[in-house]
Amino acid sequence: MFRDVVSEFVKSFGKWQLDQMKTLHDQPVTNRATDSCHSAETGHMLLLQEAVENMNRLRSQHIFLLAMEKNYLIQKMSFFRDFYLLGLGELFFGFISQISTETKQHSLQSTFLNKCFLEAAKKTSSVMSVSSATYFLENVSNVRLLHDQKSMFYGASPSGEVSWGGIQIKYQIDGLLSFFVSEKDLSVLNELFDLLLTLRRAEFCLNAIHWSKFKPILKQFAVLQRGISEKETRSKLNTVDIQQIDKYLRFVNYMRTRLLFLIESILSYLMLDVVDSEWKVMNQKFAKWQANDENNATVFQEIFDTQQQFVNQLANLSCVRLLPFTRFLNHLFSFVFYFVADVSHVNQALSERLELVIAVDPWITKTSLEFRKQETLLLAIITSPGSSALKKLFLLLKL
Repeated sequence: MFRDVVSEFVKSFGKWQLDQMKTLHDQPVTNRATDSCHSAETGHMLLLQEAVENMNRLRSQHIFLLAMEKNYLIQKMSFFRDFYLLGLGELFFGFISQISTETKQHSLQSTFLNKCFLEAAKKTSSVMSVSSATYFLENVSNVRLLHDQKSMFYGASPSGEVSWGGIQIKYQIDGLLSFFVSEKDLSVLNELFDLLLTLRRAEFCLNAIHWSKFKPILKQFAVLQRGISEKETRSKLNTVDIQQIDKYLRFVNYMRTRLLFLIESILSYLMLDVVDSEWKVMNQKFAKWQANDENNATVFQEIFDTQQQFVNQLANLSCVRLLPFTRFLNHLFSFVFYFVADVSHVNQALSERLELVIAVDPWITKTSLEFRKQETLLLAIITSPGSSALKKLFLLLKL
């Protein structure tokens, strides 16, 4: 495909060169006198200079046309935002949900990941128009997911659970897009994808232990308080401390709310203040070029520089390569997943037999101390001199 595009450009460019040469050849020589030789040479030089300028302008316009209209550069750049930067939120919510229900029976091998991803994509496309769904599924078919355990954003996994660390996108770049997006750029985008996906998974897990999910426990708790019969009430009260259950449920709801606020604040900063903001800046530049009929000779380089600036700004503003911040995220994710695992285990025992399987007070003390440790660590990072990019996050968190 790219060879065809280049061939078309060469043919068009060659035809234009011939036209310019013919124009020069057909210019009338009005004065051949010896004393006018210098003037004639100057006139031809001006014509040649004008021809070169026109050639550069046409070359720029032609390259821009090839990039924007025939190679759909904006649409292909949108692909990176939709997939690498989780622009298609409903798709990845479905993907996380699909994996969460099946990881007990499967490890995160590529085959399993891509099966879940395709199923989530089909569900997402079911509410789209036919044309939009077709285009969407074609893009999905170009995506391959891999599992790399070397990820820095996975967090420790509770015993018996599969680590989600290092899910990455493999995308084959071809055609004109290869001039603008390098393997180095894809590496940065994959680091962001890993971070954003883990944040979304943490959000999903915390929502899974929402207060409304405790209905079976609360129902039994109400029955216990009310008492079906004196004998049954007395026997249950011998084995269950109502006040401890109440304290546990209230603390879980409090801690879940605090953690969810922290996770969603980081997500909001990354998606709105980093991804959306930088994407808007890049699109404004593309729109300006498209509206300008007199594209200058450096437009090809400007497109390249703009795309590079977009990726570099994503890396800098997200602090995805700021080691203290990535260490904090690692600790935070580990804390969230262990907290959710503990709550799920306790809730199952409460739902099935109204039995507390932990010592509530020590567990609350330990969990509270660990959370305060996370807050203190984040505050130290945000207020340090070298992390000015996180000032907006500081304002969001109001620490």
